[in-house]
Amino acid sequence: MSQEDAALLFGVSYGVYQKYESDRTIPGGDAVKGFIEAGINANWLMTGEGPMLLEDAKQLPPELQAGIDFALSFAGDEEAKRRLQARQEEQSAKSRQIEADLQAIEIEEGLQLPQLTRMNFWSLMAMDQAYTPVIRLAVKELAEFIRQIEAKSAPIPTSPVNYKLLQDLIESLETALDERNLELTPARKAAVIQLMYEYCKLEDDVSAPATVERFLKLVA
Repeated sequence: MSQEDAALLFGVSYGVYQKYESDRTIPGGDAVKGFIEAGINANWLMTGEGPMLLEDAKQLPPELQAGIDFALSFAGDEEAKRRLQARQEEQSAKSRQIEADLQAIEIEEGLQLPQLTRMNFWSLMAMDQAYTPVIRLAVKELAEFIRQIEAKSAPIPTSPVNYKLLQDLIESLETALDERNLELTPARKAAVIQLMYEYCKLEDDVSAPATVERFLKLVA
């Protein structure tokens, strides 16, 4: 297919299509819609990855599909608008469920979590709700620890950061992720490390590698 034929098929001028091919211009909403209607895989169009044709493409990652739908909605694509609205409603429902689950855990254990710890737990549950049993266990053990301290009428001790333990957890997590060919964003990785660190402080005889393996098995 010539560039002239492609421009006509996708509903853009010949000059604009040349700029698309030379990466001098990024297709806008109307152009993306034209490519999709012509059977072009939007993932291949926007990133160069995957098969070129829609019929050969698998389902797009949710984040990429949301970005494409956002662009298409500006071009007046009603179906894209409906998908965006459905995604927003789904995310809102998920957020409400996570908040309800976290509140239920706090009420069950009679413990109000510190704000930073609560935010990290919330982020983990948003990343994957399979983390919920791990968080429930951590809150339960933390609450039991506090009750034991209060029963002895002693103040909760403060302790310095165990940098050796923290280093072991970080190295063990990186090794485990590499072995499983998994990736976490920096923010999510920090939240997981904090959760494991707080757990290890409650269990004096547990090793960093064993803790990492236990957490990964729980959420696998």
